[in-house]
Amino acid sequence: MKKPILATLAALILLPAALLAASYFARLQEQRRADESLRLLHLAPATFSAGGDALFLLDYHTPDAATRRQWLAQYGSNALRGMVNENAAPLSAAIRAAQLPDAPLDRLACPPRDSVSGCLAAVRDNLPAYRASVQQAAQLLANADALAQYDNFDYVINDVTRDAFPPFAPLAQQHTAAAVDWAENRHPAALARVCRNIHTGRVLLRAHGGLIDTMIGNAIVARNTALAAEMLAEQPAWATHLPDNCAAAFAPFAHGEPNLCAAMQGEFRYFDGIMRNWLASDAADEDKASMDAKQLLQNPVARSLLFSPEHTRRLHAQNLAHYCTTENQAAVAQDRQPENTPPAHNARNIALRPACWGNWIGCVLLDNDTADYNVYSERLLDTAMQQRAFQAALALYALPQAQRRAALPQILVQHSSPARKLSYNETTRQITFERYDQRENAAAQGVAVNVDG
Repeated sequence: MKKPILATLAALILLPAALLAASYFARLQEQRRADESLRLLHLAPATFSAGGDALFLLDYHTPDAATRRQWLAQYGSNALRGMVNENAAPLSAAIRAAQLPDAPLDRLACPPRDSVSGCLAAVRDNLPAYRASVQQAAQLLANADALAQYDNFDYVINDVTRDAFPPFAPLAQQHTAAAVDWAENRHPAALARVCRNIHTGRVLLRAHGGLIDTMIGNAIVARNTALAAEMLAEQPAWATHLPDNCAAAFAPFAHGEPNLCAAMQGEFRYFDGIMRNWLASDAADEDKASMDAKQLLQNPVARSLLFSPEHTRRLHAQNLAHYCTTENQAAVAQDRQPENTPPAHNARNIALRPACWGNWIGCVLLDNDTADYNVYSERLLDTAMQQRAFQAALALYALPQAQRRAALPQILVQHSSPARKLSYNETTRQITFERYDQRENAAAQGVAVNVDG
C-alpha cells in the first residue's frame, strides 16, 4: 500500500519539477535565438540634447539654450509640460510667465481637413484669416522654425505610459507660415522656410524617439514637399534658383531610407522602461486592460513561477528587430511592401509551448500588445515615393520650357522605383503614384507639376 502512495507523491513532486526544467531550457533556447535582435535594437541610454531641450520647450519663450537646460534640469520635463507631481517643485513665476498662450492650431491646418484643394489654394481663398492665425502663433512658429538648426532631438522618456512627450502638434502646421509668405509674394523666405521644415522632419525621421517621432517627421516632410511642389508649379523659374538650404532638404533619401529601424530601437527602449517600472511599482494605478497581469507581477511567488522578464523582452525584440535587418533595408531600397513576418511567439499555442509555461504572464502580455508595424513602414515608403515624384518635377524644370512635355515620359521612368511607376495626371496636373497607404488623408500623395509653364 505504501509503494503506490510513495509513487504518487514522487510523481506529484517530480512532474512539476520536470515541467519547470523543460520550460527553463526551452526559454534559454528561445532567448539565444534573440541575440542578434538585441544587437540590432541596442541603444545607449537616452539623454537630452540641445535640440531635445528646444523641442520640449517649444511653447516657451526662452532666451537661450543654457536657460532651457537649466529649467529642464531643475524642474524636469513632466512639470514643464504641465504634468503635476506632488514631489516636484512648483514652477517659478518667471517660468509660468514664459509659457506661450495657446495657439490656434486648428485654424492653421493647411489645407483644412475637409478641403480637396492644395495648401496654397486654401490660403489664397482665406488669406486674412490665415494671416491672422500665423500672426497669433508667431512666437510658437518661430520656435518651431528655429529647430532646423539642430541635427538631433534626443530626449528622455523613463516611462512611456506616464511621462510627457514634446509638444509635436505645432510642427505639423508650421508649413502654413511658408504658404502665407508665398501668397504674400515673399517667395525666397517661403522656400527657405519650407526647406528648414523638411530638415527638421528628416531629423525626426531618423530619431530614436519611437514611432511618434518618426511619424511626425514623416508628416512634416510630406506636407512641406507637397507645398514646395505647389510653389514651383506656380513659378517654375524658382526651381533653378532655390535657397542654399534646399539642396540638402530636397536631396534623395540614402539607400534603404527612410525606414523604421530607429523608431523600433526607440520602441524597444520604451518597452524596457515599462518592464522595469512594472516590476518596481504598484500596478493599481496602471491601465485596466493589463491590470491583472501587472498585479500578478507584484506577487513574488507568481513572478518567480510565471514571469521571465528576460524571455519577455527577447521575444519582443524579435518582433521589432526585423526592421533593422539588411534584408529590410534592401526591401526599402526596392520600394517593396513589407512582408508580414511571423511573430516570435504564437499566442494560440501558449499552452503547448514549454517556454511559456514558466513565462505565462510575459507570453500573454505580448499577445495583448501585438501591433502591425507594417502600416507605418508603408507610410515611409510612400513618402520616399513622393520624393521621387518631386525629384522628377525638379528634373523637368531644369529643362527649357519647350522641351518639358516631350521629356516627361522618360523623366518619369528615370525617377520611378523598382516596384512602382510614376505617372502624370493631366486632370490634376500632378505626378502621381499608386499609394501603399490607402487612407484618404494620407500624408504623402502626388505632387503638383507645371509641364508647360
